Amino acid sequence: MTNFTFSHLFNRIGVVILAAVFLGGCGLYSGLSRTTEKIGQSISGSDGSFRKKVGIVSLNNLAANAKGPLAEQIQADFQKKLKDSCANVLWIGPGDPNYPDFIRNPALSPSKDFDNLALANAARKTGYQAILQLSLLNIDVHQYDKGVLWFKKTQQNGRLLWSVVIYDSETSAKLLNFSHPFDFKIDSNDIEAIRQAKLNEVSGLPDAIDRSLAEVSKEICKSLGQTAWKGFITQVSDSVITLSSGADAGLKVGQELTAYAPGETISGVAGRSYLLQGKKVGKIRITRVSGNQAEAEPIGNAAVESGGMVQVR
Repeated sequence: MTNFTFSHLFNRIGVVILAAVFLGGCGLYSGLSRTTEKIGQSISGSDGSFRKKVGIVSLNNLAANAKGPLAEQIQADFQKKLKDSCANVLWIGPGDPNYPDFIRNPALSPSKDFDNLALANAARKTGYQAILQLSLLNIDVHQYDKGVLWFKKTQQNGRLLWSVVIYDSETSAKLLNFSHPFDFKIDSNDIEAIRQAKLNEVSGLPDAIDRSLAEVSKEICKSLGQTAWKGFITQVSDSVITLSSGADAGLKVGQELTAYAPGETISGVAGRSYLLQGKKVGKIRITRVSGNQAEAEPIGNAAVESGGMVQVR
């Protein structure tokens, strides 16, 4: 009877321990912790033939141990992954022809952050639907305990910590704002190399950067895929409506778009300002298209104004 009781007890303990280890292991490998903020997204309509134009700000490198060629390589790899992953987006980043100065040297607020309203206004004039910035916050050694009770064991991984912000040109709000930690295996030599800022000696770092940027790019593409294409009206003269998007965005002669009046500017937290969508004023028809510009005419009595917006729906 006693042997049965102890055997039964140890079997139960074994099951509990195995379950805990299994669940702990699953937790370690089953996805990454993110905080994602999506502000002002609108679900895309029948605009699959239109290409969104998105500007990429230079990498905001806050990792003290990642300087020089590594930061430059990260920027180049990131842009390539975005272009490969999001076929319906026209990406313009550092090194690309006609990279605009307002993205190369973005306007700053008194707190040295982006002046989101100035950024949005400049983006609308040149046909950019959104502005994106990738930040590398840190490359470090992440220590954690694995297991339960007296079976706990301290382990160490390498960790990359990324942050992504996308500013929406229509509202000047953050369309997407998330952080993305990525853990990778390291040995004792890698640990010392990371702590001494000798990142070229960390054997698994290039692969970790490649895989983590692929995940970040996928998240960005998913978000942009859920937003409708938008164009912006830069001038109205003698019933000729000029748009800051053209053939590069997929516009064609004869297409009809819904036009909206300029939106009201409202004040938000920390001295920021945002734009509300204006009221619907009617439809316009595309009459002429060039590379990055188009002209249109109002349909009926549509009261179109400079500073307004157009959409497919």
